[in-house]
Amino acid sequence: MFIRKWSTNNKPVGSIIIVHGLEEHSGRYDPFARFLTSKGFTVYSSDLPGHGVSSSPYGHIDSFNEFFETVETLMNIANIEFPDLPLYLFGHSMGALVSIRVAQERTEDFKACVFSAPPLHSLKKQAGGLVPLLIVLNMVAPFVRFSNRIDPNKLSTNPEAVKRYINDPFVHDKISARLFNNMDKNISIAWQKTDNLPDSVMFVYGTDDTVISVDAIKEFFEKVSAKNKRIVEIEGGKHEIFEDLERKERFFNEIASYFLDNL
Repeated sequence: MFIRKWSTNNKPVGSIIIVHGLEEHSGRYDPFARFLTSKGFTVYSSDLPGHGVSSSPYGHIDSFNEFFETVETLMNIANIEFPDLPLYLFGHSMGALVSIRVAQERTEDFKACVFSAPPLHSLKKQAGGLVPLLIVLNMVAPFVRFSNRIDPNKLSTNPEAVKRYINDPFVHDKISARLFNNMDKNISIAWQKTDNLPDSVMFVYGTDDTVISVDAIKEFFEKVSAKNKRIVEIEGGKHEIFEDLERKERFFNEIASYFLDNL
């Protein structure tokens, strides 16, 4: 398992786990992780199975549990290295969905969680006429992969960031029938367990994000019963606000401040 760790030069105040999104990898969060270390946090991340330097075929997993196990391994490492410090969770896009599901099953383990642009809409509705094929492939050939049809230009308002994304050798555009069906299934489970989240959770998204459904995030947030929940809407932001030159500073500060408020 490939693990990245960013250490603070200050006395650590907590440990944060970062979970990246579909088709990308943990290395893309280096600037964000370094910012968090400047605030006193130790940060851990890993390339999820089927992503980055993982040995799995790009865009394929046998079970969503592979993602959960990756996060749980990082949790164990953080708790062994800093057993007396609070543990925090951040996930972006598909990584936010994974984080929501982990937090729902491990509610007591996290002091606070931040979910950035989680996909909480029905993927099957989005796929439309492809659904019957995807269901059949999931049963007979779950490893078959196809393009996820995400336009890189929809990810960021920063043209240079889009160019880096396209040219990144560890970024891909593949999703298998099994991963698609697992994502859709876990979106449904997430909606069933909105009461099973830690007391402190924050949702953040850009108003111009067309990769996911902003309306679904708002509706999900209303159903969440967490005592200290917060939603942050960043005007004009697209899907990857952490790459947006005009807005990433606010994005970084909103998240770090929420974690610091929950020490």
